[in-house]
Amino acid sequence: MKFISTLVTQGSGVVGNLVVERNGVIRNRNVPANPRSVLQAAVRATLALYAQSWSDTLTPAERVGWNAYAATINRTDVLGKPVKLSGISAYVSSNAALTEAGGTPVTVRPVNDGGLALPAITSVVLDDSANTLIFTFAADITSAQTIIVSLSPASVSLGRSKYSGPYRKFAIGGGADSPTVTLSGVTVPVAGEQWAWRIIGVNDAGQVSLPQSGLTTVVA
Repeated sequence: MKFISTLVTQGSGVVGNLVVERNGVIRNRNVPANPRSVLQAAVRATLALYAQSWSDTLTPAERVGWNAYAATINRTDVLGKPVKLSGISAYVSSNAALTEAGGTPVTVRPVNDGGLALPAITSVVLDDSANTLIFTFAADITSAQTIIVSLSPASVSLGRSKYSGPYRKFAIGGGADSPTVTLSGVTVPVAGEQWAWRIIGVNDAGQVSLPQSGLTTVVA
């Protein structure tokens, strides 16, 4: 079995008995691995839960619906070539993201086709003195949308212009019909450091966005 994950933001590696490749493809691993952290254990349990419920909980009609929905989602591999998404990929990714965001899992595919069209990020401010991380988008983030924010485990060299991972979940932020989402309690970054960030969005129906990522220098 293979499916694409938009939830896992740790780069490539092993999550329990699943192998996560850099293009987002997840496949079975023959020998399960013990989780190396509480976060990894939680991700492993969530993926396994929904992968199992695909066959144990969903009706045949619901699986047909997710297969049809998956065909409307565009994904590419690391070479930019189109990747065909399966119904179980779409179902697991949607519900894993909803779980991560504290939402309610869904069994019925989203009514609207395609992934979530999360507005582009226009500004990122990581403020050392205010202990805040502020994202500004090109359009409002609605009350039905939630962003899941991950940061690099430590600061990134100022000489680097790109960062591919790993990432660790930092926080979630709910939309309030505003283009700005402010996250508080950012106490580790220090002014002058550079940190990498990564965001995915999910709405109440289970539509998940493509990730947005970048680097930002901490201000005083």
